[in-house]
Amino acid sequence: MTACIYKSNKSYGVQDDGNCEVFCGSSSGNSHKLGAIKTKRIIQEHVVIFRLKVNGILISEKLFTKGANDVAKDLVYSKALTMAGAGNYDYDFCEDKDLLNYYLTNSDDVDAKFKNYKKP
Repeated sequence: MTACIYKSNKSYGVQDDGNCEVFCGSSSGNSHKLGAIKTKRIIQEHVVIFRLKVNGILISEKLFTKGANDVAKDLVYSKALTMAGAGNYDYDFCEDKDLLNYYLTNSDDVDAKFKNYKKP
């Protein structure tokens, strides 16, 4: 995070859920909620999903295969909201053609897609 009141960047991490409410105004007595930013990590049996929402609208999502200890391993896709508005997303798929083909040709249940996936 960067802000004019800090001399350097500040960073922080969240394990599963993060909520940040942003206020604006001239003081603590005169501040009003501008928006809310939420991050979420969803761990399923075979995949890990990260989501970023602003005011309840999904802005960005990344899906990974799951490695040992629930670690996000191989990026399968990244999607981001386009300027066209809600429901319009651009997808960037991984460059691993085997992984991408596996994702595109298996069931609609994202977690089930990777139940039997083994990286060649």
